[in-house]
Amino acid sequence: YIVGVSGGPDSMALLNMLYEEGYNLVTCLVNYNTRKESSLEQQMVKKYSYLLTQLPPAILPLAFH
Repeated sequence: YIVGVSGGPDSMALLNMLYEEGYNLVTCLVNYNTRKESSLEQQMVKKYSYLLTQLPPAILPLAFH
C-alpha cells in the first residue's frame, strides 16, 4: 500500500498505525518547500519511514515561488 505523509502528527500516526496493523507500506511525501520546516520534515519522514519499512520513502520535491 502507498501511504502519503506530510510529517505532521496526523499522518505520522497513520503511518505508525498502518505499520502496526501489518500493512506492507511504501511511504510517499510531496515536499512543496513552502515553509522553512519543509526540509526538516522531509528528513524526519525519511528516517522514520525507513525505520518502519526498511524502504526509502518516495519523495517528490517541488518548488513553487
